[in-house]
Amino acid sequence: MFGPKKLLTMAALAMIAAAGVAGTASAQPARHDGWRAGYHQDIRRDDHARIRHILRSHDMRMIGTPRLVRGDRYTVRVQDRHGRTRMVQVNAHNGRVIRL
Repeated sequence: MFGPKKLLTMAALAMIAAAGVAGTASAQPARHDGWRAGYHQDIRRDDHARIRHILRSHDMRMIGTPRLVRGDRYTVRVQDRHGRTRMVQVNAHNGRVIRL
């Protein structure tokens, strides 16, 4: 059988675990990629025009609105010259298409 100290310790750990599970069950799960619920970062109009010009020079057309990823990188949904829909990451300041 367990001693009184052991029983008290097990009861305390059970209460802490139950409180921890109840506290996180109502909250949204944590994401570590810079995304926050209900938070959309707007882009400047000149960045929007610059991104459109960069993508047109690569024979791509913007389908959606560019979203800021971090720093000066934007993610955009595009349609390439073959008609395929893709997500592209663009650096608006130096004109590089980073990821297809």
